[in-house]
Amino acid sequence: MTNEELAQTYVALLIIQYADPNNQPNAAATINMLATEAIANQVVDQVLNGFALSTIYGQTPAVGAQLNILGRWVGAQRVLPGYSISNLYFGQQDTTGTFNPDTGGYGSVNSPYPTDYWDSTDQSEGSYTLSDSEMIELIQYLASVNNAYLSVSAIDSILYASFGAYVTLTEGSMELTYNHLAGDPGTLYGIVKYLSVLPHPAGVEVTAS
Repeated sequence: MTNEELAQTYVALLIIQYADPNNQPNAAATINMLATEAIANQVVDQVLNGFALSTIYGQTPAVGAQLNILGRWVGAQRVLPGYSISNLYFGQQDTTGTFNPDTGGYGSVNSPYPTDYWDSTDQSEGSYTLSDSEMIELIQYLASVNNAYLSVSAIDSILYASFGAYVTLTEGSMELTYNHLAGDPGTLYGIVKYLSVLPHPAGVEVTAS
């Protein structure tokens, strides 16, 4: 698309009362001037490059404060007070028992388990701050939810796009149950569940595992 064609695209977005160049010539001319100026100053490209969420057009994805600004538009927040994630920070096997690759840490030498990072299976945090990659995932998820007609099939599509096969949906009588399967390597589902933004039609109760 040429710059002139792009300018005319913006002119064509005028509401019908102002779109007729014969009746409202100044309105069309004003929009054409502003669009041409924005294109000439590369404002469109700067916005595209500054607030991109992917590299699909060769841009560098937004980071830091840029993502915080985008998050405000869809309801995404960077800091989650009182939220803790389950991460395996490190592990050391208990040599007195049978080897199990799914256990680790120092929890087995203390009873009850300590609630700090010495025990890799039990840690608590006062708040959790999303990384840039997590923020991008959350923004894309919320944008999909906010712009969708929330039928069950639409929700299924959103779930698969966001979580793959790790989250499934069971439909009941005025109730939807979200099932989170073990082995999910991502953190998005826990964040979405914490924020209570699992999609559902109005009046339908939600249960989440």
